[in-house]
This record gives sequence, C-alpha cells and structure tokens, in this order.
Amino acid sequence: MASAQKYSSSPLFGAPEENKTILAFFKGDLRRPDTRKKYSRNIRQTLNSLCMDENWWDKHRIWINDTMPPGYEQEKYSAALAKSKFCFVLPGDGWSARFEDAILNGCIPLIIQDEVDLPFESIFEYEKFTLRISEKDIPNVPAILAELPEERIQSMLTEGRKVWHRFYYGSYVPYKKKANEVFASWKGSVETSQNQTWHMFQDDDAFQTILLFLYKKMLAWDHEKLPRKSQG
Repeated sequence: MASAQKYSSSPLFGAPEENKTILAFFKGDLRRPDTRKKYSRNIRQTLNSLCMDENWWDKHRIWINDTMPPGYEQEKYSAALAKSKFCFVLPGDGWSARFEDAILNGCIPLIIQDEVDLPFESIFEYEKFTLRISEKDIPNVPAILAELPEERIQSMLTEGRKVWHRFYYGSYVPYKKKANEVFASWKGSVETSQNQTWHMFQDDDAFQTILLFLYKKMLAWDHEKLPRKSQG
C-alpha cells in the first residue's frame, strides 16, 4: 500500500497538472556494487550504467539513479513521477511497489522484468496503459521510446487515468484519511476535475479489484469442474 508521500504531488490527488518534462524516470536503490548480481537481477545496475555512460539524461531525458535528476534536486519523488511520461517498474529483491508509484502519479508504467506477471492480468488490458520491454532490449530503451508515436503515449496516459483507483486502497480508513488530506491541501489552489472522480476512487478501489479477481477465478474453477458432454 502506497504511503501519502508517494502521491503527494500527483494530479490524480488534486495537485496541479504540470508539463511532463521527463521522458522516463527511476529513483531507487541500486545496491552498488553488487558483485553477486542478484539484486534486481542486475537490471537496475545495468540501466544506471547505461544512463550515466551514454548520457541518457542530456540526450533523451531518461534518468535511472538513486538521486534526483539535475535540476530536480529539490523536487519531491511524487513530483518527479508526475512530470514523467514513463516510470520504470524494475524488480528489487522481488516484486516492488514501483508499478503503484507510476500509476498513482499519472505516469505510464515501463516494465522491465521478464517472466513476471502483473497483478490481476485477467481483469485489465495492460497493453493499453503500460509498456513492457524485454531485458535483452535494455540497451535499446531510448530508441524504443523515441519510436513510439505521441498519439500512443497520450492514449496510454489517458487509459491509465481510467483505472488508477483500482490499484489504490482508498477504502482502507488510514489511507483514505491521508488521501483526503492530500486532496484537501491542493483544493482551491487550481481548478481540478478530480472532484468528479473522487467518490469513485474511494469506493471502487484495490479491495474491489481483489474481489473481482477472486470472483473470476472462482467462475473459471467452477467451469472446469462442470461435466463435459460425451462425444458421439
């Protein structure tokens, strides 16, 4: 479950909309040096090395590091996510919360972790609001992103805003209280349309997503148990 600091500057929680000045972003533990190459499957470390060695920031506005990008040192983590088109979803010791960090800040999850399923894949059409890149294509991240039409990027951003609340535990009272505090802190600072979706976020949340997922699982299980008609 995401803490309030993870979305304190998100436009989905009432913050002003800002230009997305970062193409792709990741800030987190790199655990360097990791000679065993076990942490993050060495994915974070490899991306960081490429980003630094090939100057991805100046050339492409792509940042992977354990610090904030140049010019964003005073920004909150949430603000950097909200100003990014893509946010890397990379493994840590295992599955991490980076997917929720991205989707709750209005950013497109950019997933790099082979053979790892996303949660609730039987419910969501993830290809509409996420991008997945194979680990073997890590050196080609800038080229892959550059080839994406802007229309598709905007479509993914729009689709993500339709489902973000399904990944947040808004009906969990402590989180609901914190979310309301964040929303209230921005209220009045800028005109926002979030009032129209706030009630939906509070009720149609991750708990409901889990229940729907389990319901579909039960239906599939019951269907498999039904007797099959004999042939001929």
